[in-house]
Amino acid sequence: MEALFAVWVLCGIAAMAIANAKGRSGCGWGLLGFLFGPLGLLAAAIMSPDERAKQSQADRAGIQSGDLIKCPACAELIKREARKCKHCGTEITHPDARP
Repeated sequence: MEALFAVWVLCGIAAMAIANAKGRSGCGWGLLGFLFGPLGLLAAAIMSPDERAKQSQADRAGIQSGDLIKCPACAELIKREARKCKHCGTEITHPDARP
């Protein structure tokens, strides 16, 4: 009986790890993995990654590296070299630009 419980706990932990790697809620999927055992683990393994989380991570990396800035008018991310926002059409003046 203890071995069966250990398998269910391991399924919960594995489902949590897989969900976190795919940008999903680790706690929720860990609970599902624990409650449904191998079926919850299988569901976590076949689910698709969260594209918004992946994009958000890429956006943060672009801001930190200085490659991307936020448009002052619409707050969408644009390239630092841009002279016009591709989202709203606002002319961008860079404070570090030289005439």
